[in-house]
Amino acid sequence: MIIRLNGCGTWLLGVGPREHDGSHRATMWLTFLFLPLIPLYGVYAVPAKNKGQLSFSSIHKKKLDWWSVLRTYLYGWILMPLLIFWPVPLVIHETQVALGLPAAFEIPLDFLAILWLVVAVWKLKNWDEERWFKP
Repeated sequence: MIIRLNGCGTWLLGVGPREHDGSHRATMWLTFLFLPLIPLYGVYAVPAKNKGQLSFSSIHKKKLDWWSVLRTYLYGWILMPLLIFWPVPLVIHETQVALGLPAAFEIPLDFLAILWLVVAVWKLKNWDEERWFKP
């Protein structure tokens, strides 16, 4: 059963390509603030849209795929945080001074960091769901 509230609970991550029967291989994870904590078990799941929300018409348990688990940890704890938060050091005044940037760059860099964060979260919001319905 999938239960997640504000990124805390269980969710299917590590979605594999569509199988011949329309199902996908994935891993059921215990998550906290959208970060994968503990892999629970592997699944074959068939996605279904239910009133605009992602649901699953059937889920069959399988053994954990440890490469998928490792890849999910890599994405969830290293690559995604770097992708989302890379401009944050640029808005720190000491970083701007160390780089020799003029004071006039401070507000545009702050704006860029906030804009980047908003766009990154907006684009990544439905990324996992889009993978389920990719042909």
